[in-house]
Amino acid sequence: MNSWQQLITLTLTPTVVILVVGFLIRKFIEQTFKRDLEKFKIELERKTFKQYEKFSWINQKRSEVITGLYRKLVEAKDQTGALVHIIQIGGQNLPEKQKHVIKSYNDLNKYFHKNRLFLTNNVVCKTQELVEILGDIISKFEQSQLGNKEYKPDKTGLWHEASKDIRNKVPPLLQALEKKFKEIIGMNEDES
Repeated sequence: MNSWQQLITLTLTPTVVILVVGFLIRKFIEQTFKRDLEKFKIELERKTFKQYEKFSWINQKRSEVITGLYRKLVEAKDQTGALVHIIQIGGQNLPEKQKHVIKSYNDLNKYFHKNRLFLTNNVVCKTQELVEILGDIISKFEQSQLGNKEYKPDKTGLWHEASKDIRNKVPPLLQALEKKFKEIIGMNEDES
């Protein structure tokens, strides 16, 4: 072998070996990263699906709670309004009517407190305010008709005040809650 051949062999052989080893190392690292990346993607997809399931369940439960709460709010408001309305038909069984209103109010209050976890703080505050106003209206009316078996003229002015409150205080709060409920369940005002 001449010196050129030796020089080429001495420089080319290690260079080729280094290139081959470098190429193999690079392929090994790429494969490791690909495998780890696939594991990461699978784990990420699994966690994303879990979050989606959880979010979906919470939204469904929140929609159910809002629907039930709104139904009970309207029922309590309507029954309370019928009880305290200034114009009444004579001969009605007042204690029976009061019993229905109080049951409706208690159902609302119980449902609200059992499910407030699914409501936003703003909705909780507005609902609490509305429930308290309805309770005050019922209380004022009962004080005005204390012990009566049927509607009697009110000398305290509380019946008139209760009737005024149900007309003036309740509708704006109920309307604000309705708007919030629609926002929470994703209903646009254009859709309603």
